[in-house]
Amino acid sequence: PDRKMSFTARTLAGRDAVLAFISERAAEVAAEDNPPSLWMANSWGWEDRAPLTARPLDSVILKDGQMEGIVADLESFLAHEGDYAHLGQPWHRGYLLKGSPGTGKSALAKALAFRFGGDVYYLNLSDLKGDTNLLKLVASIPPQSLLLLEDIDVASAATSREEGDKRSTLSGLLNALDG
Repeated sequence: PDRKMSFTARTLAGRDAVLAFISERAAEVAAEDNPPSLWMANSWGWEDRAPLTARPLDSVILKDGQMEGIVADLESFLAHEGDYAHLGQPWHRGYLLKGSPGTGKSALAKALAFRFGGDVYYLNLSDLKGDTNLLKLVASIPPQSLLLLEDIDVASAATSREEGDKRSTLSGLLNALDG
């Protein structure tokens, strides 16, 4: 059923705060009804592991302003899909999260998936058998999804381009992410 709400605000900042709250709450309710799934890469493609357990944004601890900055950036990015299409540019957004194990990098990805309603595709580069497999997997991820490249810093992605090397290369990773 359609629901309507009206309110008044004395300032533009007050109006924006109320709209932001309503928008975030609506996204949380939608995620509760249809939780994002976790997809894991295997030899044949993507395997649906299970719906993710709810992870609200406020359960992830970051430095002051970082969460707000990421959320605002993603909201802006999602609102400008047409601009990317108009320019013929890939509609992708990437973030490099760094920190010691257990500091919340994966938790942030899950919380963002709930906030924005996208599935999470988990890919460990050391499990891949070459650039072709990497390109096939990345190309099959649907729009509005999050790709989580786990432990990219310790992955055994080779930097050589020798034909006998059947691991993913740095060049292959960059090509997959660019297109």
